Amino acid sequence: MKVRGPRPMPILALCCRWLTTGTPPLFQNLCRPALSLSLLLGLVCAQYAHSQTPGTWNPAGNMSVVRGTPTAILLQDGTVLVVGGASSAASDLYDPVGNAWSTVGSMSTGRNYQAGTILSDGRVLIAGGIDPNNVVLATAEIYDPSTQTWTPTGNLNTPRYMHSATLLPNGMVLVAGGWPGPGPCCGSGTYALISSELWDPATGTWTATGNLPSPYASRSCCPVQSAVGWTVTLKCKMRRRSWANTRNT
Repeated sequence: MKVRGPRPMPILALCCRWLTTGTPPLFQNLCRPALSLSLLLGLVCAQYAHSQTPGTWNPAGNMSVVRGTPTAILLQDGTVLVVGGASSAASDLYDPVGNAWSTVGSMSTGRNYQAGTILSDGRVLIAGGIDPNNVVLATAEIYDPSTQTWTPTGNLNTPRYMHSATLLPNGMVLVAGGWPGPGPCCGSGTYALISSELWDPATGTWTATGNLPSPYASRSCCPVQSAVGWTVTLKCKMRRRSWANTRNT
């Protein structure tokens, strides 16, 4: 025979009656914590009231500026940092619990077609891009979630945009390909780059590394482990190219 425990709602209703009808203090003191817990649970549940049905879209509020080619990075605490894609240097942070945006520290300049990745320690590296004056950038910056501020780091050896940035297993960041400019996406008289660079978090500097097999511009790049080490694979629409960075195997 299954024994059922008391139902919580009748107990809470009984507590409400005791607290409002002059019941002896002993019973009132027993009921106050229960009602406080009930109120707290209600407030917590209300935060998730906007939960949606899987496979559907819900509004998530507006960012501080309109963006065209931003970089969105999922941070370790579950929030999402969105930067670039605008003439403004503003950075926005999305909180999935509150379903709201807030403005955090600004970059040193507005960027379009930049590349970024989260680092092993939870910080975010953003490199390259095009500034509001249509100048291709070699500068790079690091966002610290603990202070919500940006600090400069070493410059790329080659200014570039529409490139990839990939965190490697050893903590370094590989930047590859892209366009040298000027102008958005393969401007007149320009050709995609074959060069790639490594950023060292210990020194904050960039070092040239092996070239791509052919010119390449794409913001999609991922490391793939193999029997002999790590290979970085670039994907662009229907094409796929890969090469081994022997310095990171």
